Amino acid sequence: SSGAFTLGTPEHALAQWIKKEGGFVSGDLACEVRGGRRGLFVTADVAAGDVLAAIPQQCCISAQYDPQFGLSLHELTTSRLLGAVARGEHAEYCETLPAEEKLLSEWSVEELGMLQSPALEYEVLAQRERVDASIERLAPWVADDLSPEKIAWAERMVRSRALRFEPGWDGGDESSLCMVPLI
Repeated sequence: SSGAFTLGTPEHALAQWIKKEGGFVSGDLACEVRGGRRGLFVTADVAAGDVLAAIPQQCCISAQYDPQFGLSLHELTTSRLLGAVARGEHAEYCETLPAEEKLLSEWSVEELGMLQSPALEYEVLAQRERVDASIERLAPWVADDLSPEKIAWAERMVRSRALRFEPGWDGGDESSLCMVPLI
């Protein structure tokens, strides 16, 4: 959603869900759009060390690398997001994801030229090729009725929001890629 809202209010579905799962969301957190960018902001003074949110692992959409599928960790996480959306899991979180997110790889050649960085422009063009190949690799692993645009949406959500956790953070032996609500 794009409007401003206070996350810690009892009526906010995402905060209710996180709390129901054993987490915590401060009443001093708000999601707002400032300067055209959506983000989290505090609504009152907070002291160093104040806990603003605690997100339980079960509220995250995550994957660990598994070579048997032939997909990258990023692609596995993308397929998990698509599966969660299809099954209505993590709905409170998924409903807060933007319907559209224009990342640097979607900028036009003219827009990229305004950055005046040939190296960055080259990297973005190479990234487009990797993203297109990734979407093709994902197609057999997701529901048949998903359009390439829906797969691309999920890929952008993972690319722009997922965090990588190194082996051992959760007691496991593999790296994880996690989409964490509020981050």
